[in-house]
Amino acid sequence: MSSLRPLLRRLPPSSLVVSKCSNKSAAATRPYVSRAHPKPVLQLPILDALDSVLEGVAERRGKREERWTKWGTKIAQRKGTTVS
Repeated sequence: MSSLRPLLRRLPPSSLVVSKCSNKSAAATRPYVSRAHPKPVLQLPILDALDSVLEGVAERRGKREERWTKWGTKIAQRKGTTVS
């Protein structure tokens, strides 16, 4: 992650924005979209978006391992494989 920061700092500010919600996904879930009162699209700088994704990696990995130890044999049996 630290190696990305110098590279991303050289990019123009307009390319350092990530949209958390696109209009396509919102339009697919809502039947009517008001043009009079549109919902604002949350935008974050890329560095902040990457930090928010990477901050919970260890916690998610631990939870995934817990689920695998609890349900791994049943999942493997359903798929017809063995647990290694």
